[in-house]
Amino acid sequence: FVGRSIGSQLAVGCAAQLHEEKHVAAPQRMSLLDPFFTQKEFSFDFLGAGIRCGKVTSSTGIENFAQEATANYVKMLWLTHRVATEVFTTVDESTGLGTDTKANKDMQTYAVQVAYKPRWCTNSAEAQCKHRAVFPLYFLGKAVPPPPLVEESTGRMLSDYPKSCAVPAASCSDAQIRALVEEHVALVHQAEQGLLPTDKTVWNQVAGTDTFNLTDDTFSVAGGAQMAAVAPNAAIEKEVQNENAIVQRDWGMSRRWSLGPESGVSTVQLNRVLQIIGCIIVVPLIAFVTYRVGRMAMDKYANGESDEDDDEEEWEEEEEEV
Repeated sequence: FVGRSIGSQLAVGCAAQLHEEKHVAAPQRMSLLDPFFTQKEFSFDFLGAGIRCGKVTSSTGIENFAQEATANYVKMLWLTHRVATEVFTTVDESTGLGTDTKANKDMQTYAVQVAYKPRWCTNSAEAQCKHRAVFPLYFLGKAVPPPPLVEESTGRMLSDYPKSCAVPAASCSDAQIRALVEEHVALVHQAEQGLLPTDKTVWNQVAGTDTFNLTDDTFSVAGGAQMAAVAPNAAIEKEVQNENAIVQRDWGMSRRWSLGPESGVSTVQLNRVLQIIGCIIVVPLIAFVTYRVGRMAMDKYANGESDEDDDEEEWEEEEEEV
């Protein structure tokens, strides 16, 4: 699922609902592009700015409900269904993850964040340009390998470019994004257990900021060498393959029934059932026909021998009379 701006909260909510219904369309990956959230007033205190409904005032507003609900969905989708969430931002003010709220902490823990720096946005509406830039930057990235991960101070290449996915990108596989989220979550929990400060981890763009071309982009992140060596976890991948939504997409012989609203037998299973029914009907029929044909042949043969015996007896009687 991909959600942009205020549509991000809708994308996350829909993903949670589909998993709750055990629907075949339930996603295993969510990409949030410069997320904005509905709240009581316009402010910058969480991933994206808040957008309020026109007639809702501070005294009757929903306050941080949309933010808290979205962050909780992201957390629970990872813990219960291994749904990986990646956040892509381009507007500096909309990356306000520093505020000390539960929503911010959950998002910092259970989602990976990439910060583009589109400095080529130099027109009078620079903020709008940057906010809109994340859309083409993300989807154009589908056609190119994930950008390389470098050491910020020296520019030294850390990742095996273009084979590896050390920077979250549209061209990364779901398994690669899950591996990055898993490593990120593990590092945050290690810091918490060691009573260390859990600063937000962001993949920041360090090169290619002046061009719209994606091929010259590079990114850096704290603990880059460790992130560059991340690989999908076999146990988690097996867990994902056993997810209800994934299992429903199998239309072969291994498909299970009663999986959800869209479940049913596969064409392969239907054909196999029809073959079994056909065998149950046809095999006895063939056996019956074979028996009847054999019986008729035996009867005919027996009748033929009986006629021959009668002819011989008549001939013998005639000879005796002569």
